[in-house]
Amino acid sequence: MEVIEIIGQSLKMIGETDFVTKKESITAEQERLKDRLVDCLNFVLREVATDYLPFTVKEKVTFTNGILHYCDLAETLAKVVLLERKGKTEKFEALSDSVKAEFDGEAELTYRYIPQAVGLYHYLDDYRLKTEYLVNGVLSYYYFSCGMYDLAEHFEKKFHAGIKRELPSVVLPQRRWQ
Repeated sequence: MEVIEIIGQSLKMIGETDFVTKKESITAEQERLKDRLVDCLNFVLREVATDYLPFTVKEKVTFTNGILHYCDLAETLAKVVLLERKGKTEKFEALSDSVKAEFDGEAELTYRYIPQAVGLYHYLDDYRLKTEYLVNGVLSYYYFSCGMYDLAEHFEKKFHAGIKRELPSVVLPQRRWQ
């Protein structure tokens, strides 16, 4: 799904015209609104990845002197899940800035990651949520930032209900909007 589609649907839900999909120039106020909604989408994606549906990746890595620095990974690390070498699970220690192992050389590291910030013209291909759930999450953050707590709570409930439909075993924390 395309980010522009999510933002366009979010605009319609807040009573605006979908000015992002049109090829016309937009006003400064519309530009600010568009940027704000994209920021809200990035908050939603980070929340999903860290709290509900962890995004994992398996990457071939090289340990030097038993150390692999997190900055050498392709994605922003949230948590190391598994370290394998030649098909066998290896012991590791997750430090504040690196992973420590008892060997040098190549291995495969499986880890949870935080998705990169997306822009208006990005495509979301690996997220397991439907467009309507992401729109509800965006609107929840948007209305919360505007101080409209009743609407924020309404859309957050719809967002969480969507997640629960997809994965019934997910337990979501309750929030207060007061």
